[in-house]
Amino acid sequence: MTCQICGAENAETHFGGISCRACAAFFRRYVNSKKLIIQCTCKQRTEKSYPCRRCRMNKCLAVGMTKTKVQSSREKNTRRVIPSSELATLSLLSCHIVPKFCFKIAHTIESWPELEQKRKSLYGECFYDLNFLEVSNMARPDTTLLWSLGMMIFPDLGFLTAKDREAIICNFFPRWIVMESSIDYCTNQEHHRKMMDNSEELEKMIVKFYGSSMERRKPDKEIVNIFKPYWVHFYNEIAESVFQMKLDKVECIALFLMILFDDAYTNISEEGAKLCRNLRKVVLRELKGYQTDNNLPEKRLLDVMSTLMLLEKGEEKMQEEIILCGLNNVNLHDDFKSIVQVKKLLYLPRRMLCLVCGADSSEPHFGGESCRACAAFFRRCVHSKKLDVTCTCQHRLPSSHPCRHCRMLKCIATGMTKNKVQPNREKNRSRFYHIGYIPLISSLPTSIIPKTCDKISKTVVNWVDVDKKRKQMYGESPYHQNLAEVTSTAKANIRLLWGLAECIFSDVSKLSSSDRDSITYNFFPKWLVMESAIDYCTNYNQFQSFLGTDEYYKKCAHFYGSSMASGKRIKDSETIRIFAPFWDWHYSEVAHPVYLKKLDKVEYMAIFLLLLFDYAYTNISEDGAKLCRNIRKVILRELKGYQDDKNCSDMRLADTIDTLRLLEKAEEKLQEENVLCGLHNLVLHDDWKEIFHIKKL
Repeated sequence: MTCQICGAENAETHFGGISCRACAAFFRRYVNSKKLIIQCTCKQRTEKSYPCRRCRMNKCLAVGMTKTKVQSSREKNTRRVIPSSELATLSLLSCHIVPKFCFKIAHTIESWPELEQKRKSLYGECFYDLNFLEVSNMARPDTTLLWSLGMMIFPDLGFLTAKDREAIICNFFPRWIVMESSIDYCTNQEHHRKMMDNSEELEKMIVKFYGSSMERRKPDKEIVNIFKPYWVHFYNEIAESVFQMKLDKVECIALFLMILFDDAYTNISEEGAKLCRNLRKVVLRELKGYQTDNNLPEKRLLDVMSTLMLLEKGEEKMQEEIILCGLNNVNLHDDFKSIVQVKKLLYLPRRMLCLVCGADSSEPHFGGESCRACAAFFRRCVHSKKLDVTCTCQHRLPSSHPCRHCRMLKCIATGMTKNKVQPNREKNRSRFYHIGYIPLISSLPTSIIPKTCDKISKTVVNWVDVDKKRKQMYGESPYHQNLAEVTSTAKANIRLLWGLAECIFSDVSKLSSSDRDSITYNFFPKWLVMESAIDYCTNYNQFQSFLGTDEYYKKCAHFYGSSMASGKRIKDSETIRIFAPFWDWHYSEVAHPVYLKKLDKVEYMAIFLLLLFDYAYTNISEDGAKLCRNIRKVILRELKGYQDDKNCSDMRLADTIDTLRLLEKAEEKLQEENVLCGLHNLVLHDDWKEIFHIKKL
């Protein structure tokens, strides 16, 4: 949900209205302040400025925030002057914060041996003797055992619906398979390394694991060629990386709980996601307390969290492996397939944690890394006399948050400095309002100057020239091309689109060539899908009469069949059977939902820019990600201003942004389609393969 005051993401209920944490903090600071009665200064500001304090307060009141819901002032604390030398030498671990007892994680560790006994009776004493079919047969009872442990630790899970419970289990189980295999590698590292060094022994195990599960068994050499790269990738990229982290049992169990309570999938209801989010916070707080008690460095928490990213990469590889199992007649239990191949949202990388409070969405503030709430706290208190109070943590409950004194010390320890905070502004002359004026004000007449959408408008204007150049490249009718012809123009197409981006945002020309390639390669598959959806929206009536007809399926057969290597073309009926489901899925699950949103050309161009400047991939440098992040903020602000000027509902922005989620799902399907193209001898240009085979998170 977006903030109804400033348009930022991640809005929640605060003081009776829907807003982000920054706007809620602003309201809490000023609703009881004399600064509330100053006059509006928006007319003296530039067009691109943010609204003044007066107008921002009016918007807060208009969305339903009330003064009575703000906590009253607390009692004054005794002051203590802290020498400057003491502040300069403080570390994060010397802030005297009462450590949190990791009760839930400890309870899970105590219950784990009993669970392990039940799982041994399920799988047998020697897990290595099982083949893939036997492992898949145990998927459902295994998930039931693991879920029962989660229920015992967190009884609130009993309130979840059956649909949410199933979705959480299906999202959790593939990653847990990867994590458990990594733990086994760490525990029996010597055995696994010997097997990796002995190629013959490894190949025997692979042949036994897959070959004995095949309905029509392939030659041993072919089995090894197909599946060995996945085992090598797992050992080298996942298991070895987990081993290097030297995780202990508390950290492994914390990872188990964090994987189980993941709220980042669209197939979970809002209530289920909220419960998972709260449970993850409990686990994170306990893990942080445990590491603090053991005098581990601050970076340790981030290292443990980075394991989740490794597991996401491992899950992606596992999905590819399951597809190949289906194509090579490997028998798997239906329960296992339904769990592993559940429709999911391609996972977005988790942002860095706040080094002060552990919250998500950490960014650079005043020289340190923190969330916006801790940055706002530092900005408020660093110039205030309240900084000199003594620590009160010893008089609080162990579950309480740290006191103001300790929180300030943690801010300073992360690198925040006083000289990077903007000095106090000049006082504005006061203007008094009559009683009853403020509560009756509406959100429309607040005199906030609308934001101009210069960048998006410029993109719309320049798109005409780009479209002409692309028509010269593709020809007047791209519908007559086959897949091989489409792939041969990929690089030229990317250069045209990147040239448009450089024309709009000149700063992107400063990016390194590796960053430029990463950004365009990450962007291009999604834009292919979006462009096809726009074509569907523009020619909706023609598509309605075309979809599902004989002509439609003939077109599908020609598109793929004429791209196959000579002498290896399969029958048209077989081509339609393999590839038509991807076309049907695209038009029903992506193109038609985009059509129902009724987006206009400005919103289409905003989506184009948001897709292009995506900073959420690991193969982009920190500088490149920072530039993309800043450009996305500009685009989102312009899009929000454009929709406000058109009196669109507050949900319009959320609906537009939701299109990105559809495109992420569609990209996953496009990746599957490319795998099938390779398996059926379709001739694809090397540039196209390079784009689609880049390593992504």
